[in-house]
Amino acid sequence: MIVERCSLALIAAAITLAAPRAEDIHRGTGLICDTVEQIDEFIKADDAGKDAMQTVNATAMVCGRGQVAYVKGQKLKEVATKHGVLEVVEITVVGIAFNGRFDPIAPFKQVAVFLAKGENA
Repeated sequence: MIVERCSLALIAAAITLAAPRAEDIHRGTGLICDTVEQIDEFIKADDAGKDAMQTVNATAMVCGRGQVAYVKGQKLKEVATKHGVLEVVEITVVGIAFNGRFDPIAPFKQVAVFLAKGENA
């Protein structure tokens, strides 16, 4: 019985620690992909003047543009592009925009790009 209560308390603590704080949740619109390699393919196609979204999604829908609520994770790398230096960052999507409001969803990992600090849009 004591072990059972301790286990439940540990599970509850883990869930509480894993939940993002409101101040950690950002909202934005931009490119999100399943993997870093897909971001790289998108940037390469865009820099070459190709329809980058069509190129990267030629065989399956792996990248898209969307308005999402997310928690920013670790920076994976920086990439120099014709648009400036971009940071490739892991994000956890926690909500999507629908009819002018953000609806919560089951969290899932994606990779996104952000302008590096000091870069202008």
